[in-house]
Amino acid sequence: MSPDRFRWVVSTVLLGGLAVSTALLLAGLVASWLVGWQGLVLGMPATALARIGLIVLIATPVLRVLVSVIGFILERDRLYALITAAVLGIVLASLLLVR
Repeated sequence: MSPDRFRWVVSTVLLGGLAVSTALLLAGLVASWLVGWQGLVLGMPATALARIGLIVLIATPVLRVLVSVIGFILERDRLYALITAAVLGIVLASLLLVR
């Protein structure tokens, strides 16, 4: 994978995550206005759409680090793949161990 292609993939992941998160947050906000905070949309509370949007927003940088690990492996750059994998491990551990 060329460095330009690698940067394009990483930026696409970040922009895509931001776009999906924004759409879900706005959909949750609009749905809450239309049916009320306790109303149901698609069989779930209207605020659930906003919560899913927040989860996507939080998951986006984690996905970016995962994509970077894969990219460095494909480039056969062992040092950066190892460092990035360590960062991914730290981020995932912090997400899973926090109560």
